[in-house]
Amino acid sequence: MVDGNDVIAVWRAAAEAIDRARSGEGPSFIEAKTYRIRGHMEAEPMILGRGRYRDDGEIAEWTKKCPVARLKAHLLDTKAATASVVDAIEGRVASIVDDAAVYAEAGEPANPELSFDLMFVGHSA
Repeated sequence: MVDGNDVIAVWRAAAEAIDRARSGEGPSFIEAKTYRIRGHMEAEPMILGRGRYRDDGEIAEWTKKCPVARLKAHLLDTKAATASVVDAIEGRVASIVDDAAVYAEAGEPANPELSFDLMFVGHSA
């Protein structure tokens, strides 16, 4: 089991699994424990009738373990990257996400009927 909120630990576990597979030792299973900060979907509060299944304290504790923030802190603390390099990476990622959002919003809406055919692609009844 690996801390799924620790990018470096996940990377090391994956590297070990890859080395194992490449050396002919077969497949590996990586159990990476993590936490979903946000709900399964944005309409969750409405669907739950404003009900809650997690308290704010639990969410706040896991928010402190954010994998991106942890990696950023590690890169800066170990001097593997400077603040300006990290800022440049964050800017590039934001730009990619913004471009993807513009592209998606400009596209044709998906046919809702496709959800019945595409939900479980590859599975037969």
